[in-house]
Amino acid sequence: MISTQGEQIGQTNGPAVLQTGDFSFGQPSHVTATVRLGKGDVIAIQSDCYKIFG
Repeated sequence: MISTQGEQIGQTNGPAVLQTGDFSFGQPSHVTATVRLGKGDVIAIQSDCYKIFG
């Protein structure tokens, strides 16, 4: 189960859309993030994923 009450830093809930043939449906997902000190640059994770997975 995904918690829908309360707060946690670096965590959120988000939907994923799955497709099978002519059918599409949503599945809830739990998303977490970790941060650290870096060079001060902001990166676009979606762009980096396209570079890796095409």
